[in-house]
Amino acid sequence: WNMALCNAPSFKTLNGRDRKVVWTTLDFWAQQCLDTASLKYFDKWDPSNLLSTVRFGLGDTWYMSSIRPVSTKGAMHWMTAVQSVEEILKRHLKAASKRLRHQQVERIEIAVPHIFERQTETASEWIAKFILNHEWNEEHDDADWCASMAVPIRELSSKITVRFAPELTEKMFTQLITELPDLFVGTSLHQAAEVSDLPLNKLSIRSHRGLKKAIQDCSYATGQPSQAQLDAFSMHVPVQVKLMTTRGGTWPERRQQIIFAEGL
Repeated sequence: WNMALCNAPSFKTLNGRDRKVVWTTLDFWAQQCLDTASLKYFDKWDPSNLLSTVRFGLGDTWYMSSIRPVSTKGAMHWMTAVQSVEEILKRHLKAASKRLRHQQVERIEIAVPHIFERQTETASEWIAKFILNHEWNEEHDDADWCASMAVPIRELSSKITVRFAPELTEKMFTQLITELPDLFVGTSLHQAAEVSDLPLNKLSIRSHRGLKKAIQDCSYATGQPSQAQLDAFSMHVPVQVKLMTTRGGTWPERRQQIIFAEGL
């Protein structure tokens, strides 16, 4: 948190061609902070006001991903996907009164928004590690444990396929524009497609109806998000997960919000 707040890049606008640069830079910075949390900086923020400084400390543009602790490992992008697998394993344990063994996993299919393209390899590894232990512990970061479990980790990872779904991309981006319209004043459909990596369907008049309406509505926004809008906003990353077992069972899960640590 201190790294993110004390050293984050600052941007004055989300307008025009800078839009994608802003998102990419802030996203990269937040992930870097999460991955190197042991580094220390001299500047400190008042912990009694931590949540508000987290929300507004990343420059004049409010960063859309919440920096809050989660029990799940991995990048914030993939939290809903990994937590979907966690939920499936919990439901299997409840239904069968025993844990699903990793040898019983036939394959896992994951559908996610397009913005996570080219970032699937590490996510597959996180999911594989969780399936092996059914919990997160220090072993997953231990070189000796990873070496000893290299074969099952590799086998499980190879059974995970990721599909980048236009309908989920559009759902995610529409929610952003609908709930925070003041950040997207002046956005065109083509700009939205560029930022979100959404493949536009120009052949159908009915296509992208929800996204088009959200963009049209945000043209009437003031350009200054209210405190109520910011407080009410929660980032949605919709995913669809199916885990197929060797015995012919299919365990689906749909999720769009990250489960954060309780009490924080």
